[in-house]
Amino acid sequence: MNAGSPSTLIDPSLFKIALQFSANAIALCEAVCDETGTLVDFRFRLVNKRYEEVTNHSTEELCGQLATEVFPRSLETGIWKHAANVVLTGRGFREEIYHTTNGGHTGWFDVTISPWDERGIIISLMEVSEQKARILAERQQAAFLREVVYNSLNGIWVVEAIRGADGAIVDFRFLLVNEVGILVPSLAPGQFDQTTLLTLFPSTGYLPFPGADPPHHQTIFERYVTVATTGVSTTFDLDYQHDGVSGWFWVAVNKLNDGLMLTFLDITDLKQTQQQLERTNRELRQTNQNLEHFAYVSSHDLQEPLRKIQSFGDLLTSRLGNHPDEDIIDIVRRMQGSAKRMQVLVKDLLAYSRLTTRQEDFGLVLLNRVLTESLDDLQPLIAEKRAIIEVDALPTVPGNATQLRQLFFCLIHNALKFHKPGTVPIIDVSAVLVEPAGLPPALLETGRHYVAMSIDDNGIGFDEKYTDRIFTIFQRLHARGRYDGTGIGLALARKITENHGGALTARSRPGQGSTFTAWLSVG
Repeated sequence: MNAGSPSTLIDPSLFKIALQFSANAIALCEAVCDETGTLVDFRFRLVNKRYEEVTNHSTEELCGQLATEVFPRSLETGIWKHAANVVLTGRGFREEIYHTTNGGHTGWFDVTISPWDERGIIISLMEVSEQKARILAERQQAAFLREVVYNSLNGIWVVEAIRGADGAIVDFRFLLVNEVGILVPSLAPGQFDQTTLLTLFPSTGYLPFPGADPPHHQTIFERYVTVATTGVSTTFDLDYQHDGVSGWFWVAVNKLNDGLMLTFLDITDLKQTQQQLERTNRELRQTNQNLEHFAYVSSHDLQEPLRKIQSFGDLLTSRLGNHPDEDIIDIVRRMQGSAKRMQVLVKDLLAYSRLTTRQEDFGLVLLNRVLTESLDDLQPLIAEKRAIIEVDALPTVPGNATQLRQLFFCLIHNALKFHKPGTVPIIDVSAVLVEPAGLPPALLETGRHYVAMSIDDNGIGFDEKYTDRIFTIFQRLHARGRYDGTGIGLALARKITENHGGALTARSRPGQGSTFTAWLSVG
């Protein structure tokens, strides 16, 4: 028995089963022509189950029916228009079409229309809406990323490694450069395509990597190779004045596949501003040092002639004795008073200059102890004013005992000086540990803990609009004739708190006393 052809060995019913259960919607359609041979319609001869679902018509409703009867205007639009062209040209058709089925379903279909001998066509439709949506989403994402890259304010390079015969990286080839990444004005974007890093920027091959120590000296290119090899990212500031490029750049280097992504930002203006600020700060520090030294030397040297003026005044007073000329006695008295005020001023100025020119040792200070020492120094004035001093338990803080004793002296002396006439001065000294939310704005960012030490009095008070003025050296709110002083005390107190990493604030109302608070760091 001779072997038959392959088709005779397959049960024909299997073709029908395959057709019926195919994922594609399939229809066999016969071409219908008029007496002149012109194609006027298609007649359904066979459809599978999936085609029934797509068209929302059963086999009985389709087979033997004309396309125009089932789908009016079918030859003018949609799939049937392409089908007519297949019959006329004999060439098959395949395309993805956005189509609304007879059942009202809209989606993307992969449509194939093939000639069926000379009798008609075979239509095959497969819905690809999900695949199409995924592809469109991927394209949109790619387009979005492209827009982000090419419109970024940062320069972006993507490069791939070029390896030698031994596998070592010998260069990097540019794959992508955005507009900001074109650092050389004379270059165009196309000139980066397939060009290498060392070709356009050869200086990276010998310039040292910023901040690299001599024992571990690396060039910029070698650091790029290290990142591409190890995957350990790096960032750095680079002053690049080579290969047609001039400026400061912040650079971030990250491994990407077998290469790198370099992101950089031109910080030339920022660096120039920073350098100018550093120069200005150095000049200001030098100027301040000169002024502080001048104030210290001047204050110190002025003491001697003032002592002589007072000594000569005392001698002149003793010699005048009971001189009958009261004008001469008054002149000598005025001279002595002026010399005494000048001596106090020089003494205060010297104390202020010492705070800014000398760095004194810090340790743990018992505030109650230094307060007691300050009150001892002020005892004659306290007794004269019959003042009442109330003191709470005060904490131990890190600081300089001499300065903190001077702080208490200045603040309590200020409260005694500006008391209400005819009223016994009452001064309360207290301290509390402060939560971060209760700190003055200047201390919020320090991250430290503070104690608020307050000196509260029942004196004449002041308008808080003058708060900044009272802490300024030589500034006074009252005429010298009403209250003695040099205008340095509160400036001295503020300087002491600043030396201790804190601040000095004041709250007051005219006629209702004042509260001065020294904010001292406790760590």
